Amino acid sequence: MSSPNPYAPPTANVEPRASEAAPALWNPNAAGLWSLLFTPIFGSVLLLKNWRAIGADDKVRRARIWLVVSVVMLVPAMIVGLAGFIYIIVWYFAWQKPQATFVKQALGRRLSAQVLGLAAAHRPRLLARADGRGGPRRQRTGARLNRPSHSILTRAIFRTSLAIALAVMLAACGEKVPKLPKLAATDVVVAFGDSLTYGTGAHESESYPAVLGRLIERTVVRAGVPGETSAQGLAGLPAVLDEHNPRLVIVCLGGNDMLRQVREAEITQNLRSIIKTLKDRKIAVVLIGVPRPALITSAPVFYAELAKEFAIPYEGTVVTSVLYSSETRSDPIHPNARGYRQMAEAIAQLLKNAGAI
Repeated sequence: MSSPNPYAPPTANVEPRASEAAPALWNPNAAGLWSLLFTPIFGSVLLLKNWRAIGADDKVRRARIWLVVSVVMLVPAMIVGLAGFIYIIVWYFAWQKPQATFVKQALGRRLSAQVLGLAAAHRPRLLARADGRGGPRRQRTGARLNRPSHSILTRAIFRTSLAIALAVMLAACGEKVPKLPKLAATDVVVAFGDSLTYGTGAHESESYPAVLGRLIERTVVRAGVPGETSAQGLAGLPAVLDEHNPRLVIVCLGGNDMLRQVREAEITQNLRSIIKTLKDRKIAVVLIGVPRPALITSAPVFYAELAKEFAIPYEGTVVTSVLYSSETRSDPIHPNARGYRQMAEAIAQLLKNAGAI
């Protein structure tokens, strides 16, 4: 029998360690995506829970700071849309993305964005938890005993945010639409605005004024000029009124002003003068809000304030919702035929609620 090789490297009999159970984590990619809708407060809470589950105490301390900053930034983001846009970009690259990278590299998880759903207990859950094999795992819906205080706190924050959102929606639903005079079959409606009124991105017959005319069975004049600002609209308004003698004017201006970074005070004053001119001529007015050009955006508050000031019907969400979806827009700032139809349907419903038709 041959003797062992004296030059062979030493060997050791080491028992393989049983793999530790991977911590249950919320999907950081999904948290980041849903923060576009629910603000970074939502994502910060979930990222904080992840770092706790991982056991990274230094990251937990930073997560608390990011959560506080996200709450503080909510107010300026609501006032200045650009501030919210800049903050969510910073939050994503400085805080959300590093956790997603860590989970993927250190824990070997495959991450895929899931959707927000309701569990059997009717509690909001992010169905995006991943197990050690990378597949989704449904969270148990039964109540857990002896929850730590931090868990109770985060659940309280989430429920409070949800309650506030529901209260805002209920308040909006409860608002009464200012009344308009009943339109006779022969009355003329003028849709007054820029490229959104002209119908850029669709055929003339697919523009919102053309579709609206068919929906309400009235003559709707398409008085939209691509590229027109609120100041240009104010200057050209008298000629349009003299030509068509409308009973109702739908005003949709301000988008080009915001693209050219015109001060909001100037846009507001121009729109106020347009509405006042129409009111002085005893012409009914409907106002359409246009969103700011930004990733996360909405119609500036001055539209709603003007509508309240003059007690006129206001539609402030349809243009934003149309431009958010790739299925209803032809380019980032113009709807397609489907989007213009949605605009027309929303305005027709507003006219009906206001008693005009």
